[in-house]
Amino acid sequence: MIIGKMIYNFLFLVLLTGLTYLGFSFFLGNAIRDFSLFMGGALLGVYGLSVIFTFIASVSAQGEGNNGVLMSVMAIPLTIPILLLLIKITAVAMGLLVDTAVGET
Repeated sequence: MIIGKMIYNFLFLVLLTGLTYLGFSFFLGNAIRDFSLFMGGALLGVYGLSVIFTFIASVSAQGEGNNGVLMSVMAIPLTIPILLLLIKITAVAMGLLVDTAVGET
């Protein structure tokens, strides 16, 4: 059951990421220089977020009372590192930031 929820969350977030990318590319132009780095980072980030939110939802469902508060309090410290990493990967893929760990193409 939990694996099914995680797969559903992953596919849903991949769909949202794809639609968001297409919308931004259509209206603002494509600013991505390293597309493979961007999509790899996006897919790994989506996978990480889906795992975290599925885990948090299953833990908060076990408790009694207001599950929404428990879920939001637990989600903040777990998602911030992933979001910061995704921001850095996107900045490197756009060429806004030079990272020595990523080879220049």
